[in-house]
Amino acid sequence: FYSSSYSRKKLTRIQWLSLILLTMGCTVQRLQENDIGKVSLDVNIYLILILLQVLSSCFAGVYTEFLLKTQGRDTPVMVQNVFLYLDSIFCNLVPLTYNGQVFSFLSYQNLQPVLSFKVIYIIINQTCIGIVVSLFLRYLNSIL
Repeated sequence: FYSSSYSRKKLTRIQWLSLILLTMGCTVQRLQENDIGKVSLDVNIYLILILLQVLSSCFAGVYTEFLLKTQGRDTPVMVQNVFLYLDSIFCNLVPLTYNGQVFSFLSYQNLQPVLSFKVIYIIINQTCIGIVVSLFLRYLNSIL
């Protein structure tokens, strides 16, 4: 629905089938069997909030792909990555500033756990994954 309304492009039957199967798979994963063998789905506020988060994430992913393939077509991929990373830094600095901890995270005591080999490896790994994902979004079609 999101992709067809934003891109004004019709989805093929295989794309619709893949969306339906993905939705069904996510739904079945959430189902739980109780002792009697009946399938039950516990619906509470947390499930509704998770559903809201999932829908927002899906909408944001499709809309981001739409923007990258229409308006951001002429912008180099690495420039887009710089903007995304700067946005992430800004979004992390806002709560630190609000809590008055904007400079306390730079102390040696707080940086020591971050400077371990495992954490540096994870940071580099996630950075590489982010660059690869941006290249996938730029040059490959997921749903759009």
